[in-house]
Amino acid sequence: MKKLALLICLVLCISLIALSCATTTQTTTVKPIEIIIASPNPAPEIYTGSAAQLEWSNGVEKATGGRVKFIYYYSSTLLAPPEMLKGTQDGVADIGLWVPGVVPGLTPLSEFGRLPFLGWTSLPQMQSVYGKIFNSPTFSNEYKGVKVLGGHPMGAYQIHTNNKLLRTPADLKGVKLAAEGPLLNFFGAAGGTPVDVSFMDWYVSIERRVVDGLVNSYSTILVTKVSDLTKCHTVMGDYFCNAPMVYVMNQAKWDSLPPDIQKILENSMPAFLDGQVKAIYGNCAAAEKLMKDRGDQFADLSAEEMKLWQAYAAPVVEGWLKEYEAKGYPARAALDEVKKLMEQYK
Repeated sequence: MKKLALLICLVLCISLIALSCATTTQTTTVKPIEIIIASPNPAPEIYTGSAAQLEWSNGVEKATGGRVKFIYYYSSTLLAPPEMLKGTQDGVADIGLWVPGVVPGLTPLSEFGRLPFLGWTSLPQMQSVYGKIFNSPTFSNEYKGVKVLGGHPMGAYQIHTNNKLLRTPADLKGVKLAAEGPLLNFFGAAGGTPVDVSFMDWYVSIERRVVDGLVNSYSTILVTKVSDLTKCHTVMGDYFCNAPMVYVMNQAKWDSLPPDIQKILENSMPAFLDGQVKAIYGNCAAAEKLMKDRGDQFADLSAEEMKLWQAYAAPVVEGWLKEYEAKGYPARAALDEVKKLMEQYK
Protein backbone atom coordinates (compact mmCIF):
# COMPACT_ATOMS: atom_id res chain seq x y z
CA MET A 1 0.00 0.00 0.00
CA LYS A 2 2.84 2.36 0.88
CA LYS A 3 4.53 1.52 -2.40
CA LEU A 4 1.34 2.37 -4.33
CA ALA A 5 0.97 5.72 -2.54
CA LEU A 6 4.62 6.49 -3.28
CA LEU A 7 4.14 5.61 -6.93
CA ILE A 8 1.09 7.88 -7.19
CA CYS A 9 3.00 10.77 -5.61
CA LEU A 10 5.86 10.23 -8.04
CA VAL A 11 3.51 10.28 -11.04
CA LEU A 12 1.86 13.49 -9.78
CA CYS A 13 5.21 15.18 -9.29
CA ILE A 14 6.34 14.27 -12.80
CA SER A 15 3.01 15.54 -14.21
CA LEU A 16 3.33 18.87 -12.39
CA ILE A 17 6.91 19.32 -13.59
CA ALA A 18 5.87 18.54 -17.18
CA LEU A 19 2.93 20.96 -16.93
CA SER A 20 5.22 23.67 -15.57
CA CYS A 21 7.68 23.19 -18.42
CA ALA A 22 4.88 23.23 -20.99
CA THR A 23 3.46 26.43 -19.50
CA THR A 24 6.88 28.08 -19.55
CA THR A 25 7.42 27.02 -23.17
CA GLN A 26 3.95 28.28 -24.14
CA THR A 27 4.50 31.64 -22.44
CA THR A 28 7.82 32.08 -24.24
CA THR A 29 6.26 31.13 -27.58
CA VAL A 30 3.42 33.65 -27.44
CA LYS A 31 5.51 36.65 -26.43
CA PRO A 32 4.32 39.34 -28.89
CA ILE A 33 6.48 41.10 -31.44
CA GLU A 34 6.73 44.74 -30.39
CA ILE A 35 6.37 47.37 -33.12
CA ILE A 36 7.31 50.92 -32.07
CA ILE A 37 5.45 53.74 -33.82
CA ALA A 38 6.75 57.32 -33.79
CA SER A 39 4.00 59.87 -34.42
CA PRO A 40 4.13 63.67 -34.64
CA ASN A 41 0.44 63.78 -33.75
CA PRO A 42 -1.08 64.26 -30.28
CA ALA A 43 -2.47 61.36 -28.23
CA PRO A 44 -5.80 59.68 -29.19
CA GLU A 45 -7.81 61.49 -26.53
CA ILE A 46 -6.79 64.79 -28.14
CA TYR A 47 -6.61 64.01 -31.86
CA THR A 48 -9.08 61.84 -33.78
CA GLY A 49 -6.44 60.80 -36.34
CA SER A 50 -4.48 59.16 -33.54
CA ALA A 51 -7.67 57.52 -32.25
CA ALA A 52 -8.27 56.06 -35.72
CA GLN A 53 -4.68 54.82 -35.84
CA LEU A 54 -5.06 53.17 -32.44
CA GLU A 55 -8.24 51.46 -33.64
CA TRP A 56 -6.30 50.15 -36.65
CA SER A 57 -3.42 48.80 -34.58
CA ASN A 58 -5.83 47.14 -32.13
CA GLY A 59 -7.41 45.42 -35.12
CA VAL A 60 -4.04 44.21 -36.38
CA GLU A 61 -3.15 42.90 -32.90
CA LYS A 62 -6.43 40.98 -32.81
CA ALA A 63 -5.99 39.64 -36.36
CA THR A 64 -2.55 38.27 -35.47
CA GLY A 65 -3.90 36.54 -32.40
CA GLY A 66 -1.91 38.75 -30.09
CA ARG A 67 1.43 37.97 -31.74
CA VAL A 68 2.00 41.68 -32.39
CA LYS A 69 1.92 44.57 -29.94
CA PHE A 70 2.16 48.23 -31.01
CA ILE A 71 3.87 50.78 -28.78
CA TYR A 72 3.17 54.45 -29.52
CA TYR A 73 5.24 57.58 -28.95
CA TYR A 74 3.01 60.60 -29.65
CA SER A 75 3.70 64.32 -30.12
CA SER A 76 7.21 63.80 -31.55
CA THR A 77 8.48 62.43 -28.23
CA LEU A 78 10.60 59.79 -29.99
CA LEU A 79 11.36 61.45 -33.32
CA ALA A 80 10.71 65.02 -34.47
CA PRO A 81 9.22 65.35 -37.99
CA PRO A 82 12.58 66.24 -39.65
CA GLU A 83 14.12 63.11 -38.06
CA MET A 84 11.26 60.76 -38.93
CA LEU A 85 12.59 59.14 -42.11
CA LYS A 86 16.21 58.71 -41.01
CA GLY A 87 15.15 57.63 -37.52
CA THR A 88 12.97 54.91 -39.01
CA GLN A 89 15.72 53.85 -41.41
CA ASP A 90 18.10 53.59 -38.45
CA GLY A 91 15.63 51.59 -36.35
CA VAL A 92 14.95 54.20 -33.68
CA ALA A 93 11.29 53.60 -34.57
CA ASP A 94 9.81 50.66 -36.43
CA ILE A 95 7.10 52.76 -38.09
CA GLY A 96 7.26 56.50 -38.71
CA LEU A 97 5.03 59.13 -40.32
CA TRP A 98 7.10 60.99 -42.90
CA VAL A 99 6.01 64.29 -44.46
CA PRO A 100 7.94 64.86 -47.73
CA GLY A 101 9.37 68.36 -47.88
CA VAL A 102 9.78 68.84 -44.14
CA VAL A 103 13.48 68.40 -44.96
CA PRO A 104 13.71 69.93 -48.46
CA GLY A 105 15.53 67.71 -50.92
CA LEU A 106 15.63 64.56 -48.76
CA THR A 107 12.84 62.92 -50.77
CA PRO A 108 12.69 65.44 -53.63
CA LEU A 109 10.34 63.66 -56.03
CA SER A 110 7.82 63.06 -53.25
CA GLU A 111 7.54 66.82 -52.80
CA PHE A 112 5.26 66.98 -55.87
CA GLY A 113 2.33 67.10 -53.45
CA ARG A 114 3.36 70.60 -52.42
CA LEU A 115 2.99 71.94 -55.97
CA PRO A 116 0.06 74.36 -56.38
CA PHE A 117 -3.04 73.61 -58.47
CA LEU A 118 -1.88 70.27 -59.89
CA GLY A 119 -5.35 69.47 -61.20
CA TRP A 120 -6.85 67.27 -58.51
CA THR A 121 -10.58 66.72 -58.98
CA SER A 122 -11.68 64.71 -55.93
CA LEU A 123 -10.51 63.44 -52.58
CA PRO A 124 -10.91 59.75 -53.57
CA GLN A 125 -8.74 60.43 -56.62
CA MET A 126 -6.07 62.02 -54.43
CA GLN A 127 -6.23 59.20 -51.90
CA SER A 128 -5.87 56.55 -54.62
CA VAL A 129 -2.78 58.28 -56.05
CA TYR A 130 -1.12 58.86 -52.68
CA GLY A 131 -1.91 55.30 -51.62
CA LYS A 132 0.05 53.84 -54.56
CA ILE A 133 2.59 56.28 -55.97
CA PHE A 134 5.28 56.03 -53.27
CA ASN A 135 5.70 52.30 -53.91
CA SER A 136 6.34 52.78 -57.63
CA PRO A 137 9.90 52.15 -58.91
CA THR A 138 10.36 55.86 -59.69
CA PHE A 139 9.69 56.91 -56.11
CA SER A 140 10.92 53.87 -54.18
CA ASN A 141 14.57 54.91 -54.60
CA GLU A 142 13.82 57.72 -52.14
CA TYR A 143 12.86 55.22 -49.47
CA LYS A 144 15.84 52.91 -49.17
CA GLY A 145 16.04 51.19 -45.80
CA VAL A 146 12.28 51.39 -45.24
CA LYS A 147 9.16 49.66 -46.49
CA VAL A 148 6.52 52.13 -47.66
CA LEU A 149 3.20 51.08 -46.15
CA GLY A 150 1.20 53.80 -47.91
CA GLY A 151 0.39 57.49 -48.06
CA HIS A 152 -2.51 59.90 -47.82
CA PRO A 153 -3.21 63.65 -48.14
CA MET A 154 -2.87 65.71 -44.98
CA GLY A 155 -5.66 68.21 -45.61
CA ALA A 156 -6.38 71.03 -48.04
CA TYR A 157 -4.15 74.09 -47.66
CA GLN A 158 -5.75 77.49 -47.10
CA ILE A 159 -4.20 80.89 -46.33
CA HIS A 160 -4.45 82.07 -42.71
CA THR A 161 -3.41 85.57 -41.63
CA ASN A 162 -3.52 87.56 -38.41
CA ASN A 163 -5.36 90.70 -39.46
CA LYS A 164 -5.61 91.10 -43.25
CA LEU A 165 -8.11 89.21 -45.40
CA LEU A 166 -6.67 88.29 -48.81
CA ARG A 167 -8.83 87.87 -51.89
CA THR A 168 -6.46 88.38 -54.82
CA PRO A 169 -2.68 88.27 -55.33
CA ALA A 170 -2.69 92.07 -55.24
CA ASP A 171 -3.62 91.85 -51.55
CA LEU A 172 -0.32 90.05 -50.86
CA LYS A 173 1.71 93.22 -51.10
CA GLY A 174 3.61 93.68 -47.84
CA VAL A 175 2.32 90.38 -46.40
CA LYS A 176 4.86 87.91 -45.02
CA LEU A 177 3.64 84.32 -45.23
CA ALA A 178 5.23 81.22 -43.73
CA ALA A 179 5.31 78.72 -46.59
CA GLU A 180 7.28 75.69 -47.69
CA GLY A 181 8.85 74.14 -50.78
CA PRO A 182 7.37 75.25 -54.11
CA LEU A 183 4.83 77.44 -52.32
CA LEU A 184 7.66 79.83 -51.43
CA ASN A 185 8.09 80.52 -55.14
CA PHE A 186 4.34 80.60 -55.72
CA PHE A 187 3.61 83.32 -53.17
CA GLY A 188 6.76 85.20 -54.10
CA ALA A 189 5.70 85.31 -57.75
CA ALA A 190 2.18 86.34 -56.71
CA GLY A 191 3.55 89.43 -54.94
CA GLY A 192 3.95 88.38 -51.33
CA THR A 193 6.97 87.91 -49.10
CA PRO A 194 7.21 84.17 -48.38
CA VAL A 195 9.32 83.05 -45.44
CA ASP A 196 10.61 79.51 -44.91
CA VAL A 197 9.57 78.75 -41.33
CA SER A 198 9.57 75.32 -39.66
CA PHE A 199 6.12 74.31 -38.45
CA MET A 200 7.58 74.06 -34.95
CA ASP A 201 8.21 77.82 -35.12
CA TRP A 202 4.89 78.88 -36.65
CA TYR A 203 3.24 80.04 -33.46
CA VAL A 204 6.10 82.13 -32.12
CA SER A 205 6.83 83.58 -35.58
CA ILE A 206 3.26 84.88 -35.93
CA GLU A 207 3.07 85.94 -32.29
CA ARG A 208 6.24 88.04 -32.68
CA ARG A 209 5.13 89.38 -36.09
CA VAL A 210 8.05 87.76 -37.90
CA VAL A 211 5.36 86.64 -40.34
CA ASP A 212 1.75 87.71 -40.82
CA GLY A 213 0.34 84.26 -41.45
CA LEU A 214 0.90 80.89 -43.03
CA VAL A 215 -0.40 78.33 -45.50
CA ASN A 216 -1.73 75.00 -44.25
CA SER A 217 -4.92 73.11 -43.41
CA TYR A 218 -7.57 74.13 -40.88
CA SER A 219 -6.88 71.01 -38.86
CA THR A 220 -3.13 71.65 -38.64
CA ILE A 221 -3.42 75.23 -37.47
CA LEU A 222 -5.95 74.17 -34.83
CA VAL A 223 -3.75 71.34 -33.49
CA THR A 224 -0.68 73.63 -33.40
CA LYS A 225 -2.78 76.41 -31.79
CA VAL A 226 -1.80 78.81 -34.57
CA SER A 227 -5.53 79.37 -35.04
CA ASP A 228 -5.44 81.38 -31.79
CA LEU A 229 -3.46 84.02 -33.69
CA THR A 230 -4.97 83.88 -37.19
CA LYS A 231 -8.43 85.39 -37.58
CA CYS A 232 -8.57 85.82 -41.38
CA HIS A 233 -8.81 82.89 -43.81
CA THR A 234 -8.61 82.80 -47.60
CA VAL A 235 -10.44 79.72 -48.87
CA MET A 236 -8.29 78.32 -51.69
CA GLY A 237 -10.59 75.34 -52.18
CA ASP A 238 -10.05 71.62 -51.73
CA TYR A 239 -7.34 71.16 -54.36
CA PHE A 240 -4.95 74.11 -54.17
CA CYS A 241 -2.28 72.11 -52.35
CA ASN A 242 -2.57 68.84 -50.44
CA ALA A 243 0.79 67.64 -49.15
CA PRO A 244 1.20 63.88 -48.59
CA MET A 245 1.98 61.95 -45.44
CA VAL A 246 3.84 58.66 -45.94
CA TYR A 247 3.89 55.75 -43.49
CA VAL A 248 7.26 53.98 -43.57
CA MET A 249 8.50 50.88 -41.73
CA ASN A 250 12.10 49.93 -40.99
CA GLN A 251 13.02 47.42 -43.68
CA ALA A 252 14.88 45.05 -41.36
CA LYS A 253 11.90 45.02 -38.97
CA TRP A 254 9.55 44.32 -41.87
CA ASP A 255 11.77 41.49 -43.13
CA SER A 256 11.82 39.94 -39.65
CA LEU A 257 8.03 39.59 -39.51
CA PRO A 258 6.45 36.23 -40.36
CA PRO A 259 4.86 36.27 -43.86
CA ASP A 260 1.32 35.95 -42.50
CA ILE A 261 1.79 39.03 -40.29
CA GLN A 262 3.22 40.95 -43.25
CA LYS A 263 0.10 39.98 -45.21
CA ILE A 264 -2.19 41.13 -42.38
CA LEU A 265 -0.42 44.51 -42.26
CA GLU A 266 -0.57 44.99 -46.02
CA ASN A 267 -4.24 44.02 -46.21
CA SER A 268 -5.09 46.42 -43.38
CA MET A 269 -3.51 49.49 -44.96
CA PRO A 270 -6.20 50.61 -47.45
CA ALA A 271 -8.86 50.80 -44.73
CA PHE A 272 -6.37 52.40 -42.35
CA LEU A 273 -5.41 55.12 -44.86
CA ASP A 274 -9.08 55.80 -45.64
CA GLY A 275 -9.72 56.13 -41.91
CA GLN A 276 -6.90 58.64 -41.58
CA VAL A 277 -8.27 60.74 -44.43
CA LYS A 278 -11.76 60.74 -42.91
CA ALA A 279 -10.34 61.79 -39.55
CA ILE A 280 -8.20 64.56 -41.04
CA TYR A 281 -10.93 66.04 -43.21
CA GLY A 282 -13.43 65.68 -40.40
CA ASN A 283 -11.03 67.64 -38.21
CA CYS A 284 -10.67 70.27 -40.94
CA ALA A 285 -14.45 70.73 -41.16
CA ALA A 286 -14.78 70.93 -37.38
CA ALA A 287 -11.89 73.42 -37.14
CA GLU A 288 -13.38 75.60 -39.89
CA LYS A 289 -16.76 75.62 -38.12
CA LEU A 290 -15.13 76.56 -34.82
CA MET A 291 -13.38 79.51 -36.47
CA LYS A 292 -16.57 80.66 -38.16
CA ASP A 293 -18.55 80.34 -34.94
CA ARG A 294 -16.09 82.56 -33.09
CA GLY A 295 -16.39 85.27 -35.76
CA ASP A 296 -13.28 84.85 -37.91
CA GLN A 297 -13.33 86.43 -41.39
CA PHE A 298 -13.44 84.15 -44.45
CA ALA A 299 -12.82 85.04 -48.08
CA ASP A 300 -14.71 82.58 -50.31
CA LEU A 301 -13.17 83.30 -53.68
CA SER A 302 -15.16 83.71 -56.88
CA ALA A 303 -14.16 81.80 -60.01
CA GLU A 304 -12.54 84.95 -61.41
CA GLU A 305 -10.57 85.57 -58.22
CA MET A 306 -9.39 81.95 -58.20
CA LYS A 307 -8.11 82.29 -61.76
CA LEU A 308 -5.88 85.16 -60.65
CA TRP A 309 -4.14 82.82 -58.20
CA GLN A 310 -4.02 79.89 -60.63
CA ALA A 311 -2.15 81.99 -63.18
CA TYR A 312 1.00 81.73 -61.05
CA ALA A 313 0.95 77.94 -60.74
CA ALA A 314 2.28 76.69 -64.10
CA PRO A 315 5.59 78.65 -63.97
CA VAL A 316 6.18 77.41 -60.41
CA VAL A 317 5.61 73.78 -61.44
CA GLU A 318 7.95 74.18 -64.41
CA GLY A 319 10.57 75.81 -62.19
CA TRP A 320 10.35 72.89 -59.75
CA LEU A 321 10.83 70.40 -62.57
CA LYS A 322 13.87 72.21 -63.95
CA GLU A 323 15.43 72.64 -60.51
CA TYR A 324 15.36 68.93 -59.70
CA GLU A 325 16.20 67.80 -63.24
CA ALA A 326 19.31 69.98 -63.06
CA LYS A 327 20.25 68.09 -59.89
CA GLY A 328 19.91 64.75 -61.68
CA TYR A 329 16.46 63.68 -60.46
CA PRO A 330 13.84 62.34 -62.92
CA ALA A 331 11.34 64.98 -61.83
CA ARG A 332 9.44 65.21 -65.11
CA ALA A 333 9.08 61.44 -65.41
CA ALA A 334 7.90 61.32 -61.79
CA LEU A 335 5.27 64.01 -62.31
CA ASP A 336 4.14 62.33 -65.54
CA GLU A 337 3.62 59.14 -63.54
CA VAL A 338 1.55 61.07 -61.00
CA LYS A 339 -0.53 62.66 -63.79
CA LYS A 340 -1.24 59.25 -65.33
CA LEU A 341 -2.53 57.95 -62.01
CA MET A 342 -4.57 61.13 -61.57
CA GLU A 343 -6.20 60.50 -64.93
CA GLN A 344 -6.76 56.83 -64.10
CA TYR A 345 -8.62 57.68 -60.88
CA LYS A 346 -10.31 60.84 -62.14
